[in-house]
Order: sequence, then structure tokens, then C-alpha cells
Amino acid sequence: MKPIFYDPTARRWRTAKRVALVAGVVLCVLMGALIVGILVNPVLPTLGLGLKSNPHLPQAHPLRPANGRPGDVPVLHGPAAGAGRP
Repeated sequence: MKPIFYDPTARRWRTAKRVALVAGVVLCVLMGALIVGILVNPVLPTLGLGLKSNPHLPQAHPLRPANGRPGDVPVLHGPAAGAGRP
């Protein structure tokens, strides 16, 4: 009885190795692209809708500067600072 897949020249084995190598390289490139896509923050274009502010979002305090550091604004205690003092 003769083996079904007998290949004395090993041509099938060389072809299988080449296919496996190409598939491995393609898989590594795709996985690398996936990892880079996850780690890199995309630069998205603005929508350009022309909206100045959203009334539904909390607005900045009028006395506090834009950077919002609490030490830049004096803290007032009570109804008015200095009220009721002699």
C-alpha cells in the first residue's frame, strides 16, 4: 500500500512553510497596526459648527481665571466680607 501524501521531493513541505511564513508576517503586521491604533491618540478635525458655548455645561466662575487655580481668587466668608465689623 502506497502512502496517500507521500512527497519524496518535499515540495509540499516547502510550500507549507512559505505559506505559514507569509501568514505569520501578515498577522504580525496587522497586530502591530492594531496596537499602534490603540496607543496613538487620533487627531480629529473640528466640526466647525460655530457654537460659542453650550448652555447645558457648567460655566466658569466669573471671578476665577480660566486656568481655575483656587489660590488666584480671594475667598469671601459670610454674606459680605467685613460686614458687621466695628
